Amino acid sequence: MENRTKGQFRYEINHPGEYAAGIIGFSDTVTINIGSGDPGGDKTGEDSFQEFMRQALLEWYDGASVDLGK
Repeated sequence: MENRTKGQFRYEINHPGEYAAGIIGFSDTVTINIGSGDPGGDKTGEDSFQEFMRQALLEWYDGASVDLGK
């Protein structure tokens, strides 16, 4: 989790666009701040909060890639 300070998760969103559907490509950054500094649960792996949020963003930004920010 070198991409964040304690209690912060940063994700880079990149969507290539679908010109046939009228969707222009874009990129965005999403930062999640955890007030307590610790979301609990597993620190890494498929069951971690970090991965759960990445999967949620993949669903929200349909067709985009979601990577950990720097």
